[in-house]
Amino acid sequence: MERRMLFAIVLSVGVMFAWLTFFKKPVATKAPDATTAVAPLNPAAAPAMDGQPAPAPIPGAPTPVAPAPAAPAGPAPVQNAPHHEWTKTLDKGEFLDVVLTTRGGAIAALRLRSKYELSERDRPKREPLDVLLPVEPDWLTGMVTLDRADTERMRTLEWTEVPSAADRVTFSFTTMTGWKITKTFVFPTEAERFDIDLSIAVEKTTGAVEKDETLALQLLGVAGLAMEPSSHTSIPAAAHTVVFIPGVNDAPAFHNAGFEPISLDTPQVTQRAFRFAGIQSPYFFASVWADGSPSAPRVRKVWGGGGDTTRDANAALQRLEAFYKANRDRVPAGDNRIYERLKAIAGNFQSAWVEFDAPVGSPAEPAKASTPFHLYAGPLSRGVLAEERYLSISSVITYDMAPDWLARLLLAIFDLFKGLTSSAGLAVILMTLAVRGGLMPLSIRNQLSMRRHSRKLAALKPRLENLKKRFVNDPRKFREEQVKLFKENGIGFPMGCVMMLLQIPIFFSLFACLRVEFDLRHEAFAWIRDLSGPDRLIDFGLTNGVLGFLPGGGISALNILPLLYMGLAIYQQRLMPKATDEQQAQQMKMAKWMAIIFPVLLYNYTAALALYMCCSSIIAIIESRIVRAKDAKEARPGDATIATVVVAAGNRTSR
Repeated sequence: MERRMLFAIVLSVGVMFAWLTFFKKPVATKAPDATTAVAPLNPAAAPAMDGQPAPAPIPGAPTPVAPAPAAPAGPAPVQNAPHHEWTKTLDKGEFLDVVLTTRGGAIAALRLRSKYELSERDRPKREPLDVLLPVEPDWLTGMVTLDRADTERMRTLEWTEVPSAADRVTFSFTTMTGWKITKTFVFPTEAERFDIDLSIAVEKTTGAVEKDETLALQLLGVAGLAMEPSSHTSIPAAAHTVVFIPGVNDAPAFHNAGFEPISLDTPQVTQRAFRFAGIQSPYFFASVWADGSPSAPRVRKVWGGGGDTTRDANAALQRLEAFYKANRDRVPAGDNRIYERLKAIAGNFQSAWVEFDAPVGSPAEPAKASTPFHLYAGPLSRGVLAEERYLSISSVITYDMAPDWLARLLLAIFDLFKGLTSSAGLAVILMTLAVRGGLMPLSIRNQLSMRRHSRKLAALKPRLENLKKRFVNDPRKFREEQVKLFKENGIGFPMGCVMMLLQIPIFFSLFACLRVEFDLRHEAFAWIRDLSGPDRLIDFGLTNGVLGFLPGGGISALNILPLLYMGLAIYQQRLMPKATDEQQAQQMKMAKWMAIIFPVLLYNYTAALALYMCCSSIIAIIESRIVRAKDAKEARPGDATIATVVVAAGNRTSR
């Protein structure tokens, strides 16, 4: 008996593992090659920046790897602009401020206006969320180079500011080989806009090769996506790179350590097949993208940088702390939440690059030289990315471990009720009622069928016992006679697994979509501060939770919803009729164990899923009472066996 129960538990875990594997996102774990790795930064040998000396090495920090080789010797760069770093505050739109720098002519940092680090219940005085941060000063969003080695030092020299309109910033750089490169960032002024237009132009100047009509440039599309504060996610996940090129991959491909160059210069892939390459955290996304139209850039290669083996994360953390003190008037060391977040960002730096053909123009034909790209830095919100302007990047929202169509159907039901009630918590409850209510007739019918099956088995129990005695030494003959007996009495295979086959996909779809649903972020309900994380009835304020081996970092708060679900699930099992055979008894015993194991595994998971599970268990308890009443009416009064089963079930539930 115990062996059968153990086998059933192992089989159930195996089925769950197969499900997770089949629906898992394609995440590549291979690190990028040496040509795509981030250039190492040695704080003791780094050049002075902004007129300040290089940072001193951190005491006790690991010895960093050797710095990247210097550019080959040659004539001095013609670029000699003064350094300027400033914050551009936008009066309208979602970007609260953008930190720009002439060093490399790039975006150093970007902060959102209406998205915050913590929920209002966690911190009434909320700080706007930084989406992009200057983790590595030589690798910033929007930097352009001629080659991997950056022989022109276009990432480290100062670009010239060009006077431009209020909604844009323009930089220019003249190379030693006679090319003048101009790039313009155009910022939106409308609400709910998270895209920046980036136009790159190339002109011939003295010394440029006359026959060249295009120039190959490399654009650092995005870098330094700031990961979510740990209190926002039920089970924190690191940022990773993502790329989508129709013809190369059928869906967005996710990589946890960058990805090697993908060539688009092949007969099978057109150079305008590129859609986007970027960095994704649980709730935010930053990318460079194009729409694939005839006017889109002709992209040659795409690659992602990442991994921690060639970087000095300690120096990066020092720089981020200095940035927050100077630009945010905050001391991270005195705020554990922000400090832990900066440590995570410093240790997991990602970037996305594209190499493209830039048409070469001249002062007489400036329009010819414009190459348009788009940058996105904002939420992974279905509502935002559903807009037509974001069609090229909307496919980045996927649901790991679940059929995409089912996850989106459940979220559509959630959206309906959230629109009607303006409450995410009520929407989850009403979604549960809608889903489980729709399945209730089938569930009741299924349970009644199981009870009829149990009564028939109970009636045949004496004859089955006789068969066991007759064929005690011949199991094969016993099974043959058992099947024959079942057929003679109209007993077929019980359909108890039907509801399980329906509920498992629904559960995993909710498990997948509720943990990344942006509309749950910072939504409060009842005592719950943030539905996207654990309910935290009592927060113990622990950085490292007790029993750290549990998913989510152990127990750092009293989460009441998983415990409530455990109690409801155990009570639900008590309402089940007494098992009439050994197999059914094993199934019920396994179900009792699962009622304990599931809440433990999901203790730190999103409160929205725990709320669904609690409501679902309440509905299941109501179903059980309805089924028990119907079953009692169906049972024949003269059948002693049936009466015994019904009375026994009633006695257990009344205790």
